[in-house]
Amino acid sequence: MFRLILILLITIPVFSQTEQKTPEKKAEPTKEDREVRPISSLPPEFGTTTELKGLTKIYVRATDLEARKLILKEFSKEPRLIIADKVQDAELLLSYASASRTTGATLSPFGSIQANNMELGEIAAMVRAGVDSEGKRLIRILWSSRKKQQWSSGITLSRHPAVNGAREFLKVWQKENPTADKK
Repeated sequence: MFRLILILLITIPVFSQTEQKTPEKKAEPTKEDREVRPISSLPPEFGTTTELKGLTKIYVRATDLEARKLILKEFSKEPRLIIADKVQDAELLLSYASASRTTGATLSPFGSIQANNMELGEIAAMVRAGVDSEGKRLIRILWSSRKKQQWSSGITLSRHPAVNGAREFLKVWQKENPTADKK
């Protein structure tokens, strides 16, 4: 399939460890914390969705503008989630990448051949995880999912993978960040 290209395409600043110790009352990051660093060649760390608790500022990165708009539209339905304009201002990064492929062909009754296509979308939520020995940023993936959309002869009965991925992420985020009436 395709690799998680989010590691190679985005640079995120690293916050200090003191922020992570007190999630209820977070201090504003310092200039040093916001410093943009190159990404480490080391593999990412993997966390759990429980680490999403208290994270509300999110930056959305997507490989195409349409997918980003679809994700932002879904996120606008959750008023507690704050969309960051700059990656430096975010506590959480949501990255979406997709690839299309032809999966076969269909012969119509009229003799024409139509391609059967599929769009594969991979979506992941990650946070900063410190720096390596060379001063390059490490990342920690807290959640990820793959979604697909198939169509034949230009017809599909499913939503865009970015919409499905955003909805799935919102369910996970809301579970970790319940409203006062759902606690």
